[in-house]
Amino acid sequence: ANVAPLKNPINDAKSVAAALERLGFEVVTGNDLDHAQFLAATKNFARRLRGATVSLFFYAGHGLQSAGVNY
Repeated sequence: ANVAPLKNPINDAKSVAAALERLGFEVVTGNDLDHAQFLAATKNFARRLRGATVSLFFYAGHGLQSAGVNY
């Protein structure tokens, strides 16, 4: 919320999602998620893994450190 938005990670995520969908993968996406939304999305992804033979978790973004704390 307190950092300038990044353009490339969203473009990267959309490109990877589109490529995977073209290959027949079921894709779970999320953009600009806060911590709670990120946790919910990863839990949703994990639930959908049941019975899967192949999975891919792709994260596009950047970390941030402020006052010695990593975010």
